[in-house]
Amino acid sequence: MFRPRRWTVVSKVRGIIAPGMDSGLARDRTVQSILGRLDACEGEDFLTT
Repeated sequence: MFRPRRWTVVSKVRGIIAPGMDSGLARDRTVQSILGRLDACEGEDFLTT
């Protein structure tokens, strides 16, 4: 797999920041509301591609 060196720093920073963002989004009421509505649509005939 080819990976340019310039992306190494971006990848490492993303690895450090992402867990904090994930936990913040997990507590966000707006995000939870959106996810709840999306889960309610499960099984409907939506095109996903």
